[in-house]
Amino acid sequence: MRRFSGRTTAVAAIGAPVVALLCVFYFVRRPAGDNNGNRLVAEIGEYKVHERDVVFRDGVIRVYYPQETRSMGLLQLRRAFSYATILKNNGRPITEAIVQGEQERIDKETLAPVMLQKIRAIFGSDAAAYRKDFVLPMYVERVIYYDFFLNDPRAQSGSIAQARNFLKDAAAEPGRFADLAKAWSKTTTGLTISRDGGLQWDRPKEAETAGAPPTQGVPAGIQQKLAERARERGADDGSKWIDEVISRLKPGQVYGKLIDMGEHWVVARYVGPVKGGAHRIAAVLFPKADFNRWLESEEKKVKVVTY
Repeated sequence: MRRFSGRTTAVAAIGAPVVALLCVFYFVRRPAGDNNGNRLVAEIGEYKVHERDVVFRDGVIRVYYPQETRSMGLLQLRRAFSYATILKNNGRPITEAIVQGEQERIDKETLAPVMLQKIRAIFGSDAAAYRKDFVLPMYVERVIYYDFFLNDPRAQSGSIAQARNFLKDAAAEPGRFADLAKAWSKTTTGLTISRDGGLQWDRPKEAETAGAPPTQGVPAGIQQKLAERARERGADDGSKWIDEVISRLKPGQVYGKLIDMGEHWVVARYVGPVKGGAHRIAAVLFPKADFNRWLESEEKKVKVVTY
């Protein structure tokens, strides 16, 4: 909204009717409160953020971080509703059914039921605010990166093209797998696979994927549960590799498809079986597209107004 700060003579020059019209425009554009006097503080896409939303979100933050004294609720809601708008812009609108499903997932899968109970208490009987200010942000934070960005053909077009070109070269000359990797400024990493032990990378840091459990700032009890889930998932991954990849290859052959490992595309060459029923793989990893760069370009398409 443009603001006017002319002198009295300027007001006289434009005339009283015009001044009256400008005043009407000014008051119409000002954010109004709802029937309860709840002031609108921001609009992000089609989402409206009121003061009470910020208060609720600040309460959620303090459940996680009791020592936090700053008001960060608006910042978090702005991010969440920006993510929701970006998903909608890319064909993934957030419907009531989706939010309800996420609420049910949280209730079923939470690793911190006491913490969740505290968060519910913040909202009291206001179920709509609970879904808007807690459940929806939880959903979009989880989905926009892991579920959408890492799997979106448009976002990943560049990364997948590079990996496919290397796969074509490696499949044509599997015996030069390591040399081809060097020519592409890549290094090969070894991988031992078994049904019981799952996937064991020679250089784990290079092969960290989107499925790796976060640990920084997570309570020890939840870290343990996350680690248990990761081990179970690793065993499942080992069986999947053996059944779908290794069983189709002879030693020395390159698997003819890219393997999606979350944050990387993997080109795999079967080295051969080893003792204990395990198998060795030589792998070249291609990182997927840069999320922050993609997000920055998408955020520019989201209309944000703060009051």
